Amino acid sequence: KHVALDGNEKDFLKSYNVKQAMLWCIDENSSISTEAELLMSTLNKILQFYQQGTLPSFLEPKRNLVFKMLRNRQLEEAKIRVMDILANVNTYLDKIKDVQAKNREGVSEVRRMLGPIAPVLLFPVVPDRISEKATLSLNRDITTKDRKLRWYFEETENMEIMDERTKRNKTVSEREGLKIVIKSLVDTVLTYVTK
Repeated sequence: KHVALDGNEKDFLKSYNVKQAMLWCIDENSSISTEAELLMSTLNKILQFYQQGTLPSFLEPKRNLVFKMLRNRQLEEAKIRVMDILANVNTYLDKIKDVQAKNREGVSEVRRMLGPIAPVLLFPVVPDRISEKATLSLNRDITTKDRKLRWYFEETENMEIMDERTKRNKTVSEREGLKIVIKSLVDTVLTYVTK
């Protein structure tokens, strides 16, 4: 949608709606075996739904996901834009490939820049510090109507999380769980960009 649609037109291919159409395609045709087949089938399914004036939610088929577009008389324009995408799909795919190539170049540049300091970035203290700061930044406080101070991730509420070393579940506070998830993400990203 980012290469084929502008402004408010992006609502014609909302991510959630595209995923729902994709689920309907796979449910109706389990023989889809390539990304190209899935893309074309999904776009054709969206077009079919727009022509019918309804895009049913896969899990709640009575729920029309394009009700607002129907009410606002946008479906006709949406059909035209989807038909245009179908007719020019190869052009749009080429644009997507160009953007992906630039993104890969950007990652390669970051890797080249971080390469010399990779050993330092991979010291355990670095992801620990980053995850600590990110946890503090993400875990905002809120005051409830009854004037109690609460946090998005409470220190007093527990959750279970898998310990990567022992491969067993362990009970931690929500805040500690957030920190563990962030640290895992940071470890993964640092490992990826420094190799």
